[in-house]
Amino acid sequence: MAHNGTIFLDEINSMSSDIQSKLLRVLETKQVMRLGSDYVIPLDIRIISASNTDIIEKINEGTFRRDLYFRLNTLTLTLPPLDERPSDIIYLFLHFLSEFFQP
Repeated sequence: MAHNGTIFLDEINSMSSDIQSKLLRVLETKQVMRLGSDYVIPLDIRIISASNTDIIEKINEGTFRRDLYFRLNTLTLTLPPLDERPSDIIYLFLHFLSEFFQP
């Protein structure tokens, strides 16, 4: 479904090692095969992944694959939590207010 598009993987740190292996294979081969099928589907996708934990720590613990991390780690964007940037709250409030109450 994500072919020629983008897929967002949230909380990637909680993926099982089995799923991590399958994802890595898809990223390396750029193809996927549906369950019970013998037809290979080529993929052209962008992947955005997010985690609320330190992935390097998970790699050192042995719960996250190092090769998958390096395959996904093209651009790292670290956002502090909203309670550490209270000045943003009013801007977000006004934005959502205008989104929900447009005429």
